[in-house]
Amino acid sequence: MTGVTQIDLQESVEEQETLLRQQDNAMLFGDQLEDIWRTLPEVLSDAAKYESQGITYIRSDESQYFQTYKDLYNDALIILDGLYRRGLKLGDKAILQIGRNQDFIPALWACFLGGIIPAPLSIAPNYDIQNAAVKKLENVWQILEKPIILTDCELISKIEKLTTQSHLKELRVVSIDKLRSNQSLSNQLSAHELPHLTPLDPALLLFTSGSTGLPKGVMLHHRNLLSMSAGTVRMNNFTRQEVTLNWMPLDHVGAIVFLGIMAVDLACHQIHVPIELILRQPLKWLGLIQKYQATISWSPNFAFSL
Repeated sequence: MTGVTQIDLQESVEEQETLLRQQDNAMLFGDQLEDIWRTLPEVLSDAAKYESQGITYIRSDESQYFQTYKDLYNDALIILDGLYRRGLKLGDKAILQIGRNQDFIPALWACFLGGIIPAPLSIAPNYDIQNAAVKKLENVWQILEKPIILTDCELISKIEKLTTQSHLKELRVVSIDKLRSNQSLSNQLSAHELPHLTPLDPALLLFTSGSTGLPKGVMLHHRNLLSMSAGTVRMNNFTRQEVTLNWMPLDHVGAIVFLGIMAVDLACHQIHVPIELILRQPLKWLGLIQKYQATISWSPNFAFSL
């Protein structure tokens, strides 16, 4: 497979410490981070023990839906079962082309639980005409050797139209609602055991924009993601009492790791808002921070000029 960079985490702790000593300008803060020896399924399993904590999904009409971490874990298992029924297995890849946060996050964690590697991509403004997002989807699909594409009920018919093009006729597209409904019909999960994962196993595949050529993928391991989370928590003294608020698309690393995975790692309340709601009313961001008493939020620089 071309176009994907593996981050090598095989070096020993001693080698890492030697490297740090050689870098005069580096800063070492605190002791060894504990989370780097865990995996993402372990993180979600731990968060599920806190029954009152979870995720608030705010929709475009400003209605909301709350999902506890326990419910997220069970939802992810149901979606994973649907993926297993379609033949996916440990190490397979899946492109996430999902606009609805309440579908994206459970699908992401379904992949994490099953050792399936998600590659989230930004959704296209229009699938009927060629544009940068559609071209990136086509390129990544080819680079990853034609994996399944996971989407939501609002986008599936639009993405399926791409199969009318001869070079995309092999696209396999399935909605998250369809994966959930298979379990509802059978009324039981398949007898699949979750794989045993290690911190050095691949977990997430993020791609560059591809604006200067083919998009390039960077494979992140469980240890990469949880090291970032643990380091951020340590530096800022974050606790379970935090409330995170995110309005950036979840294919963005800041949203998916900083305000997504880190919040699960903390088992704190997290809130996700559709980007279009804030772009229409930029001050809504501040209003939601006040309404939900959010203690952590973030945005790229462009938001401050809206």
